[in-house]
Amino acid sequence: MSNLAFVARRAALAAFICAFAVVGPADAAQEQVVDGVRHIRNPAEPEMGVVVIEPERMWERGDEDDDIMFGVTGTVLCDEQGNAYVLDRQLSEIQVFDENGEWLRTIGREGEGPGEFQNAADIFFSIGGSIGVMQLFPGKIVQMTTDGDPAGTYPLGHDGFVQMQRARLLDGQLLLAGSGNNRANGKMIRDGFLQIISPDGELGTKFASWSNELDFSTLRFEEIDLDGFSRHWTVGTQNRVFAAQDWNSYAITVWNADGSIDRIIERDYKPKERDDERRSEVKDRFQININGRNAEVLTEEYERCVNEIYPRPNGYIWVRNDRGALDPPDGILTWVDEFDAEGVYTRRIDFKMPGDIDRDAVGFTGDRVFVTKGWADAARTLGPGRRGTQDEEESETEELAEPLSVISYRIVE
Repeated sequence: MSNLAFVARRAALAAFICAFAVVGPADAAQEQVVDGVRHIRNPAEPEMGVVVIEPERMWERGDEDDDIMFGVTGTVLCDEQGNAYVLDRQLSEIQVFDENGEWLRTIGREGEGPGEFQNAADIFFSIGGSIGVMQLFPGKIVQMTTDGDPAGTYPLGHDGFVQMQRARLLDGQLLLAGSGNNRANGKMIRDGFLQIISPDGELGTKFASWSNELDFSTLRFEEIDLDGFSRHWTVGTQNRVFAAQDWNSYAITVWNADGSIDRIIERDYKPKERDDERRSEVKDRFQININGRNAEVLTEEYERCVNEIYPRPNGYIWVRNDRGALDPPDGILTWVDEFDAEGVYTRRIDFKMPGDIDRDAVGFTGDRVFVTKGWADAARTLGPGRRGTQDEEESETEELAEPLSVISYRIVE
């Protein structure tokens, strides 16, 4: 698409939604081809300005007056009927609620048998409409029906010790992100992949790969190696894959279903610099104890530019950057950057909701927003660096944490 076409289409869109947005001055997005790849280069400010949305509160479960109790929640899925499937990573179960918040059933449980799991990192809708549970380590995908009946395990296609992070359906197949881990001379070599794996365990198209080395003899680890891009990607409604591969740049690679790069979406952006207090907070989150010795985590100078990418039903994507996740303005719980199907930065959407972004987690799925109150406090007992800490320390932290609750909102524009 030429720059003139971009300008014409943007003008038409501006005329349509100007009543809903505070329109500010912004340069037009530019398309350039670099080494045969299209780059959509966006300015710092969105074309249509800032929109404030106040979602409609629907229900809350898990507060101190409820008979439902959560441990540490993770992903929330919604089916076509509006039922919500809430993964509890700590209790190794999935609580199912209808559109009005009424409890329907609990599916899954902790264990190693059919329909059982542990150390869950994520849930997703798998092939045939079943629920897939991504077990972090040892890597495993447990499948069950939406009623909770076991539906077998999905083959990973990789030998040895595999650590899994996330999976999504892509054009009727599973796209998986994980890493194969091998030890040698006191080091762990992690070879990561974002790759199609068939129901027969056959390895298909590889979209991306990476490798890093963890040296256990030094007890020093890089934050960027502990929080790789394997969690910062999604599949859109048009069978396109979106991934933020770099820590310090606002760049989203977009692949077609066949693995070819469609474009790279960029935005003029400088990540948030960390102060000493924030560095200390990050170090605490990655407390790692190996054989009774505490490891040192070397933190990054800046926050990660892109945290989460959420697909929208209309082919757009919402992107939550570091400031939207950590530093929203007063009265706003979080915000997202909206990009249209071409990759143009159209709006910044501020979500006016009660809460505390330092303690609460926010996630988007379809027309719903889920806020998990007290998530940060609860997650400290289950974070990726807590696997080697003392049991008595975790028990003390859990006793101090307030009840965790999940609130469902509907997005109304």
